[in-house]
Amino acid sequence: ILIIMAVALAGVYAFLRTTIAQTNYKPYETSYERQADVLTQKGVTNILLIGTDTRVAGSNDARSDAMIVVSINPYKRKFVMTSIMRDSYVTIPGYGENRINEAYSRGGAALLIQTIEENYKLGIDYYAQVDFFSFVDVIDAFGGVTINVEQAEVQWINGYIAEYNQVSGVADRDGFVDEQFAGGQITLTGKQALGYARIRKIGNDFARTQRQRTVMNALLEKVKKANVVTIYKAVESILPDISTNISDSKMCSLLMQSVLYLNYDMVQARVPADGTWSNAIMGANQEVLAVDFDSQANLTTCFGVEDPAAVAVTIGHLMMNRLEDEEMPDPSEFIRSRNGVDFIPSSMMLSAVDSKLRMEMGSEKMLAGILESLRGLYDYIIVDTCPSLGTLTISAL
Repeated sequence: ILIIMAVALAGVYAFLRTTIAQTNYKPYETSYERQADVLTQKGVTNILLIGTDTRVAGSNDARSDAMIVVSINPYKRKFVMTSIMRDSYVTIPGYGENRINEAYSRGGAALLIQTIEENYKLGIDYYAQVDFFSFVDVIDAFGGVTINVEQAEVQWINGYIAEYNQVSGVADRDGFVDEQFAGGQITLTGKQALGYARIRKIGNDFARTQRQRTVMNALLEKVKKANVVTIYKAVESILPDISTNISDSKMCSLLMQSVLYLNYDMVQARVPADGTWSNAIMGANQEVLAVDFDSQANLTTCFGVEDPAAVAVTIGHLMMNRLEDEEMPDPSEFIRSRNGVDFIPSSMMLSAVDSKLRMEMGSEKMLAGILESLRGLYDYIIVDTCPSLGTLTISAL
């Protein structure tokens, strides 16, 4: 029996090593010296899970949309998930004060981890990073996650799915949650769970991080109930989507012990904790997007565009693209910059759009659909619209 068990374990180990070799191993691009006051504990493993907001699969141009520190404590038999609020104002080494989600875009996982360690004094041993696309694959690999969803959340889930579908090249409504869903327990697919985890218009960012932890907890529950074959098939399919600095041998060890970890007490936490934070509006380092949504193009000319009619892509062109279900251009083709403020120019074409909007059902949501993918890139979006209460103004509202 011992020989059979040894052979079986050797086979599992060999399978894991072969599978783990497919992981996108990415050690830190830069090194830093950990400060003496950063807390670590022997035997406790802290792994930073990073969810980035890239809209292009495999792109490195992104900010950390979700940050969850997973602490595995075998002494207390606890598995702790701690969310870090992405708008927390911290000191980023070498870059001064800014929101913590800027650290990843400035210096990748290494700078983000250094920022966490120096501001929160918590030692991070490893990181694992996924983008929108790999997040969807992870959830789908386990057959989705079962979550209580409120009826009011459905429209926002579907809105984020439409954005995901656009960059994926599939129909906007593919995989939507039933719009008539009255609320309650539901099993969400990968992109439905992604939409749920990204909601920030209901509640606030505290509610948003709670939704992210809810998805993680639901996924862990799914893993607990899955059989060995399902788990290993899932691991085989999702590891290539994960970027991490965990070595093959350490990854193999973590996976072999995961059966034990899944039986630990699950604890959820958040940083900053209640009573330790306050709201503030910071004057510097704020990203602003101005949208000229007036056919007279006054804002555009004030920003130095002498002939708005000669601009290749304006907000009018973007609206026409939406009306005719044409592919949207890349933001770099229509966003301009002046005195530190990005802006989308207008032109007389917007007059033609105004006429067409009156005959389109749901036209009041068209501008919101165009701007949705840009919301995460800016602190403020300002829309300059015409003074009359017409279709353009209603769209802006």
